[in-house]
Amino acid sequence: MQVDIGTSVNCWVEIHFEHEHKRYKVKRQCYACLDQDGKIQYSQNKLSMSIIDEDGRYYPTLQQPNDIINRILPESLHQYFFFDGEHIDHIFRSNDKSRIAEDTKELLGVKVLDRSIDHLKKVEKILEGELKIIGDINIKKKLKEKTKLEQEQNSLQEKQQNIIETIKSQDIEQQEISQRLINLSKNEEIKNLKIKLEKQESNLKNEIRDAKK
Repeated sequence: MQVDIGTSVNCWVEIHFEHEHKRYKVKRQCYACLDQDGKIQYSQNKLSMSIIDEDGRYYPTLQQPNDIINRILPESLHQYFFFDGEHIDHIFRSNDKSRIAEDTKELLGVKVLDRSIDHLKKVEKILEGELKIIGDINIKKKLKEKTKLEQEQNSLQEKQQNIIETIKSQDIEQQEISQRLINLSKNEEIKNLKIKLEKQESNLKNEIRDAKK
């Protein structure tokens, strides 16, 4: 289809999706026209978002579309959803496993929980510090006991982690030893086969020699 020079053409793309039991429509559009030099000129694109109710009616969102989109799918995760085949291969061949793990946490909402836990721990420390100052003897005693128990717990967790690392190291060593034994076993089989073939060769030579007599 050919349009006249200077005539604007409406260009748009529209996506419908559902998130947390809400249906959305996102639309990005712009205008394009052919100038006197035969070049296509584009207007600034516009992004809009609507919520679709149960009756199929559309209502503009109160928040900015980009804010809603980034809350549903944070920008750090875009690379995992909008890519070509070559890019996804690069992602999973990458050695940056920790970044992929963190981005996955972001997608699953785990990072929000992690941040909440960290915040609660900080608040707990602040409250404990205040109780140590204004608390009575019984409260201060309980806080000392709690601190001691936490230190013991940390020590036990550290020992547990060391044991886990030792077990992993021993598993790797065991696998290496098993592989070496397999290789030695194969070498022994080859050696026995060689002896057997040499013996057969010797017997055949004797039979040939006897046949010539």
